[in-house]
Amino acid sequence: MIDRDPVTDRRWRWRPVSVRARTTAAATLVVAIALLAAGWATVHYVETSLTARVDDMLHRQLGVAAMALRDGAPLPLVDRAVTIRVDAPDGEVLAAPAMTSPGSEPSQSEPGVTASGATSDSASQGAAILGTAEPGATVWGPVGPSAPPGDEKMRRIVVVGPAPMATRAQSATVAMRGEGDVTVTADASTQSIREAATATTRLLLVAAPLLLLLVAASTWFATGRALRPVEAIRGEFARLTAQNLGRRVPVPRTGDEIARLAATLNDTLSRLEQATRRERQFVADASHELRSPLANVRTPLEVAARYPDRADWPDVAAGALEDLDRLEALITDLLTLARLDTGPEIPLTPMDLGELVREVTERRPPGPTALTVEVDDDTVVAGHRTHLARLLTNLLDNADAHAASSATLRLHAADGHAVLDVRDDGPGIPPAERERVFERFARLDTARTRAAGGTGLGLALARDIATLHGGTLTVADSERGAHIRLRLPLSAPDPASGPRGQFSRG
Repeated sequence: MIDRDPVTDRRWRWRPVSVRARTTAAATLVVAIALLAAGWATVHYVETSLTARVDDMLHRQLGVAAMALRDGAPLPLVDRAVTIRVDAPDGEVLAAPAMTSPGSEPSQSEPGVTASGATSDSASQGAAILGTAEPGATVWGPVGPSAPPGDEKMRRIVVVGPAPMATRAQSATVAMRGEGDVTVTADASTQSIREAATATTRLLLVAAPLLLLLVAASTWFATGRALRPVEAIRGEFARLTAQNLGRRVPVPRTGDEIARLAATLNDTLSRLEQATRRERQFVADASHELRSPLANVRTPLEVAARYPDRADWPDVAAGALEDLDRLEALITDLLTLARLDTGPEIPLTPMDLGELVREVTERRPPGPTALTVEVDDDTVVAGHRTHLARLLTNLLDNADAHAASSATLRLHAADGHAVLDVRDDGPGIPPAERERVFERFARLDTARTRAAGGTGLGLALARDIATLHGGTLTVADSERGAHIRLRLPLSAPDPASGPRGQFSRG
């Protein structure tokens, strides 16, 4: 005998059930509970309504019998399903049900009177039997019109056969001529009520399972049809890999939640495909850019090592250091971009952007480009000081690299934003290239090619930093040269900030 692993056995017993099966089971259970309640209510209604009809019949028969007793007339036979019993105040039975045999109809010699063939001996025996009999039967026997005048006393009748086991009864006290107050009881069998309730129950027991089967089949079919697009989406997603991100999931034409989910997934796949394409391009460009300075360092060193007597070692060392500086700057930019892409959110604190502009421009060494700086008041933003300093440095480096002779930096507040405009008098940026210039390692035409020492990541890194601060970095219209505009949301002023003003640096 093979012992089964209890963990595996438990997993087999509790394996997940499909959404389709769970939905069908839940819908069937709810309908079953509703049918159970409705069936009980239906049977209860049938019993209640039929019982009310019997009570109404008893009430009418009791009223007719009471009127006959008050008038001294024979008890009429209004309904064969109703029996009447008359009891004197001393407990004597004046009238009681009579049957020739269980379930038989009583014989009558005249209307309202039962068979009158009982002897005095049988009458005494019948009195003893009637004293223990339950009310109910078929008809009653009062004294008929042949009784002597003035003799209104009811004849005692022997009960033959058992009375019904389940009855409905109503009683009333009537002043009977010659007897005083007597008790009149009318009762009827409830057999017909039980039979009707039983027939209704049997009908429900047949119809309810058929209805539950119909509900389960309908729910199973409808759920399967609704979940069919989900399975198609799952299958398409299962076939997605990094090499075929161009695939898209099918969008059903239903316009429901599943269709909107499919459309959202396709949008996400499009963004993922674009991000993956940019990442691959970035990795390829980074590899190329890293290879160039390494090659520039390696080639002069190999030549100098082959011809050491003819090598100008100071010049070789200076070139190698220059290329290493460029390599270091490139690696620094790559690491910064990686931190901005995948690192945690940086803390932003209120800071005076105008003060930071002064510090950055004052620390820059003098160069061939004449730089004019204009800073207005009320330019407090929520930012990260190191990252914003890097953004300003990259913008100024870009202006220095492409300006013919001068550049202008102006900071002012407008529409709830701090606006920084950097202009140069260089060749400018064509309108078709205004977005591509912010791509990583983007190469424009030779008029604005990267200067020596540049990494090709300056503007891309600057835009990422602006986006991180909730701002924008764009290329604006300019009659001459390039015009790059930075917009950052204004924040509450910093009480520790000093006076602000305007200054120029040439």
